Amino acid sequence: MSTDHVILNHLDAPSRILFWPISEFITVAAPIVVLSIMGHPFIGFVLGGLLIFGIRWFKKTFGRGTLEGVLYWNLVHNKAKYPVTPPSYIREYIG
Repeated sequence: MSTDHVILNHLDAPSRILFWPISEFITVAAPIVVLSIMGHPFIGFVLGGLLIFGIRWFKKTFGRGTLEGVLYWNLVHNKAKYPVTPPSYIREYIG
């Protein structure tokens, strides 16, 4: 079997850490690390597990790109980096 096409199969694949896409890895690792530092590692593992199931359900139900759009429109923006970003009520008309 020829392996000339192996690289092309992986060009669009997202970057992964421990077999998870980076967004899912951070979703699991952040609560575990933060709550372990605070002295509650079991709660961190439970919360990380619930969050990974939640994010996978969200991606399966609404599509993969929807989560990035939700985060973009709802999280705080750097006004210096994006000075021409219109308000949210105008963004709906732009497209």
